[in-house]
Amino acid sequence: MPKANIKSLESIRKEEILKASLTSIADEGTINVTLDSIAKAAGFSKGGITYYYSSKEVLLNEVFKYFHSIIHERAIKYIAKQTDPLQKLRSCLWLYNADDSRTKIMIPLLLEVMSMATKDSDYHQAFKNWTAGWVVMLEEIIEEGNACGQFQVEDIEETAKYISCALQGVATRWNLSRDSHSKEWAHQAFEKIIAPFLKTA
Repeated sequence: MPKANIKSLESIRKEEILKASLTSIADEGTINVTLDSIAKAAGFSKGGITYYYSSKEVLLNEVFKYFHSIIHERAIKYIAKQTDPLQKLRSCLWLYNADDSRTKIMIPLLLEVMSMATKDSDYHQAFKNWTAGWVVMLEEIIEEGNACGQFQVEDIEETAKYISCALQGVATRWNLSRDSHSKEWAHQAFEKIIAPFLKTA
């Protein structure tokens, strides 16, 4: 078999495992999920999983990178639907949709990675890549808002970092305490936090 086909088949199998891992994480949580349960969800043997990913930790690290790419692509898709810079920022509010299958596992997975990042350099780098991706997207929106006169931001990079922190912080609080922090609360909190930084015209 040509090498190109072998690589293609390997890529397909890896993605099947990553998708099954996300499903398993949604059902069991990152702490409780096992390679056995992931193998069952993927239709693989446990040996078939470890052939590509040597341990649960290695797999979860790759799952986070994979999920990051999915979330990044979705964020870009929502942003692209808006023409107004402020509405582009508000498009990020889809993160606070409890009915969204991706949202259901995003915060648990993110918290797992943050915990592991304190003692594992791979997880630390994965988290840094996650935050950097959001900051770059937000910088582009703020630059656009400045250019059209809607925003009056002097330090674009720092402001993008603040807004990224707001998105993550509000999402964490909302996700872990939904009984006292509704989706409406999350939307209002995000709006109130970002307004002073943007100095809207």
